[in-house]
Amino acid sequence: MPKSKSREIIDRAALLAFIKSRGGAVHKRDIAKAFNLKGTDKIHLKAQLRDLAEEGLIAGRKTTKRPDMMPRIFQARVSEITEDGMVLAIPDVVGFNHAAVEITGPRADHLSNHQLVKVRILPGQDDQTGPKKVGLLHKISEDVESQIGVIVRADGKIWAEPVSRKGRGQSLHLVNPDMDKLRNGDLVELEILGRHRGQSAARIIEHLGTRLDSPRAVSMVAIHEHQIPHIFAQELLTEAEHLGATSCMREDLTYLPFATIDPEDARDHDDALYACPAPDDEGASHLYVAIADVAAFVATGSLIDHEARRRGNSVYFPDRVVPMLPERLSTDLCSLKQGVERLAFVCRMRIGADGTASHPKFMRARINVRDKFSYEDAQALIHQDTMPDHFACLLGTYRRMDEARKKRGPLELEVPEHKIRLDDDGRVAEINLRERFEAHKLVEECMIQANVAAGAILTKHLQPALYRVHEEPPKDRLLNLKTSFDAMGLPLTLGNRITPNLFNRAVARMADQPQARTISEMVLRCQTQAYYGMDNLGHFGLSLDVYAHFTSPIRRYADLMVHRALIRCLKLGPDGMTDKDMEALEQVGTHISKTERTAMAAERDSIARYVAAHMSDRIGMQFEATISGIARMGLFVQLVDNGAEGFIPIAKIGQDYYVYDEQTMVLRGEQAGLTFRLGEDVTVRLEEAAPVSGGLRFSLILPKEPPLRRGARRGHGSSANRGRRPVRPPKRGPKRGDK
Repeated sequence: MPKSKSREIIDRAALLAFIKSRGGAVHKRDIAKAFNLKGTDKIHLKAQLRDLAEEGLIAGRKTTKRPDMMPRIFQARVSEITEDGMVLAIPDVVGFNHAAVEITGPRADHLSNHQLVKVRILPGQDDQTGPKKVGLLHKISEDVESQIGVIVRADGKIWAEPVSRKGRGQSLHLVNPDMDKLRNGDLVELEILGRHRGQSAARIIEHLGTRLDSPRAVSMVAIHEHQIPHIFAQELLTEAEHLGATSCMREDLTYLPFATIDPEDARDHDDALYACPAPDDEGASHLYVAIADVAAFVATGSLIDHEARRRGNSVYFPDRVVPMLPERLSTDLCSLKQGVERLAFVCRMRIGADGTASHPKFMRARINVRDKFSYEDAQALIHQDTMPDHFACLLGTYRRMDEARKKRGPLELEVPEHKIRLDDDGRVAEINLRERFEAHKLVEECMIQANVAAGAILTKHLQPALYRVHEEPPKDRLLNLKTSFDAMGLPLTLGNRITPNLFNRAVARMADQPQARTISEMVLRCQTQAYYGMDNLGHFGLSLDVYAHFTSPIRRYADLMVHRALIRCLKLGPDGMTDKDMEALEQVGTHISKTERTAMAAERDSIARYVAAHMSDRIGMQFEATISGIARMGLFVQLVDNGAEGFIPIAKIGQDYYVYDEQTMVLRGEQAGLTFRLGEDVTVRLEEAAPVSGGLRFSLILPKEPPLRRGARRGHGSSANRGRRPVRPPKRGPKRGDK
């Protein structure tokens, strides 16, 4: 049965004529006033306007327009970005066939071709020729909204619960689930479809594994929880398959025996090294640091460039890498593979007999890597009595630079990293603390000197760029650290000028003590977060006046921007930084600083989940640990053998009533007098491992709490006090019976 029309309170022709005569947006309030409508007549007007809109004679509800007029707010799809930066888009409005509009404003710089957006027509353009100007309201994501969930089966029903912190507690209705394959506790990737009978509905995209015993599931949880983009659009992958390098003048360095030194399983080789004696200066050498020339392949404003900027950096998990660039680039065209001619951006420096770097020269070149070493291979070569001349020169060059580094006095913290080894089935086989070889330090120092050279050249030429900035710790953090050190009996004198050596001396005093790792962690937590900015404020941790990231453009967008800045100021090719790039530098710096922090948090959370999953079959076992943190609710501890971190609730310490002294950072039992301080050794028992949250809970085994006297106030660990408030101790001495 057709829907009945509402009563026409105003003649239809008169109403349409009025709307057209206004020449713009018209509110029903204006119509009511013009036709002197009151009371229930306004209700009939609303219904009449709705009917006209459904017939396509007007657009909108509250705000109506002429029948031949575009809506004021509408969707559009970016169709072209011109060479001078003009962003054109085609309106995506049913029933209208309008020409392209121009999206204006600073946020338009971050749009890419084919991006769907919502825009608003800017006022004052009635007599304007050419494309109408519109303002960007927001981008419209066309990505599939997905989450990681856990399957729940109970009472003959099945649903899913998100594992992310934001989604916990929700129930998702599953559309057409495979009842035979799904088990209670299975982890699945879900596509969110909308609402179903008042409940969020979802479809299963992929079955990931049972809970978190699958390493692949662990990284997927981190990816979704931190909203890390991990899928490249097909049109972007198509663009990557047809890439060619920019033409420019290049040095032929294919005759030099470059070597790469990377982790054993590395596939993206950013850098290669070579050193040789300086012919005109005995005791000095020339150091060549060759970096993948990503700028030659990734053009400013391309789909790949926009996606790389959005991602900001690659994210590394034990079982996978979420790359910044498609694999066609990151592991193929740009990767400095052994025995294959590759394009490189090379920094050549003179390293003097005293280890200082000077006379940097940047050149675009062709190289051919001769040797491919893992860190373990390079370290084994270092220990050999004989080695190739070029490697011996590289090692000698590094050792001179290392002496200069020590005089410079950068922050020296030995904070071990977890090394997770997976078996052939992808499960955790072993978790250890990663060894740090001299080979690691060799590569690190070479990269640092190339980064310094890049920053110095940019500063010299007054070229706008992104610097790597690390400021000194703020005063409040320094005071907190001093309080902690005082509680541990460690001197820390805060003068007018703070230098890294202040912390190095404190760490060195405890180098041979069990608390050494805790001290380094405390100093690290005191530091500020490094970031990318346009102002060269130096790098406190490295004790450097200028610093810019140059050496990892495959996995960091900041480095690609530095490459483009160098190409521009040194006139090394047509693919340098554009004026539009320079205008966006501040926004880009803020954005990629944020993506870096997100990546670090995702990597840290995944490591915690891996550790918890690995420890889950060790419930009840005892471990040696160090107190790494103290709070009112208990103790934070770090295991000695594998660095796993966990928590001892106050109830699992003992039966005494424990009080936390903020001034001395000591947890002390009121009656027995047992105290706990930062850095002290304890023996703990693992009570709980939660892979979903990555948490570990322990109970205290040693030191043992002395027996409490009768009538003493007891803490949360005492069964006598459960269910009632603790009894306060007497104000004047013990009771007679307790003497």
